[in-house]
Amino acid sequence: MMKRTLLAACLAVTPIAAPAATFCVGTSAALSAALTTASSNNEDDDIRIAAGTYYVDATTSFRADIWESKGLKIRGGYSLLTACKAANGDASVTILDGANLKPVLSIRVFTEHEVVPITVAGLTIRNGLNRGSDFGHNWSAASGLSIEGFYRSAPAIIVDRVIVHNNSSTVDATPAVRLTGSNHFVRFSNSIVRHNATVSAPIFIHSNFGGSALTNLSVAYNRRSGAWGHAAVEWYGTAPGQIVQSVVFGNTGGSAEFGHGGGIQCTLVRIGGGACVNNGSADPYAIIADPQFESTTSLRPRVGSPLHNRIYDGLGELDVYGQPRNRGGLVDLGAVEARD
Repeated sequence: MMKRTLLAACLAVTPIAAPAATFCVGTSAALSAALTTASSNNEDDDIRIAAGTYYVDATTSFRADIWESKGLKIRGGYSLLTACKAANGDASVTILDGANLKPVLSIRVFTEHEVVPITVAGLTIRNGLNRGSDFGHNWSAASGLSIEGFYRSAPAIIVDRVIVHNNSSTVDATPAVRLTGSNHFVRFSNSIVRHNATVSAPIFIHSNFGGSALTNLSVAYNRRSGAWGHAAVEWYGTAPGQIVQSVVFGNTGGSAEFGHGGGIQCTLVRIGGGACVNNGSADPYAIIADPQFESTTSLRPRVGSPLHNRIYDGLGELDVYGQPRNRGGLVDLGAVEARD
């Protein structure tokens, strides 16, 4: 009787792990199939993508429509030789390519009143195109990366170490990156958004939940062509967000680089034209200077750049290329560490 009592007590206090599915994918077809399965298998899914280039085509899309309260992780940098046991941290080696045909990666969450954690990390997302008719009624999907919550859903969005470049759109309200948690947080970090040509701002954020932040981003050389939006970031929501320790440079097509509904708090942001405003006042720590990148594609600051060794702590241990963040007590602004 005592053994049965102890067993019952243990079962009462020990949580039973929910089922989880891990996918190790190495082809475009396998990635598309894994996303389709993850949409409705009622499990917490972990899609691990081996290094390589994955193309969409007329019959293949990288898309998940989630109707269940389970989490989804999509991460690159793995190796098929090790059965995707560990990633190398370099976002440039795993490439999702839209082939200038359609949007690249779209995740839509439809569950109501349930927190659904969505993580995307370690990927390059390039050459997407949104013409306004892609993905059915979802005309506002980003040409590069979309994670969207619909109705009363609450996706908790984490995007870390991604490179989003050379995506384009031909209709309004179609950015290169669209992260709309609405009823939960959006966290976007250690990432590059560059050389996108969109009708609206290249980055669109919508969150009504406190704790949302854009941290250690490099947003550069994007071109906005429409009348709606700003040159770098458009942020909507009832709760203020934060843009910190980031580089914003060389973006064109807007009267200001940032726009907001609920308010943006900016700290240590390099402004390349307009103003990042803290509820009516400019960022007092802004660095107005040429960032001195090694190249306009890597966005790596040279040693001696005003971005180099500016802060004591960055978000995460690695930069977007998998290099250590803290190599002597100080961290660079933006997504990339200089070569010391």
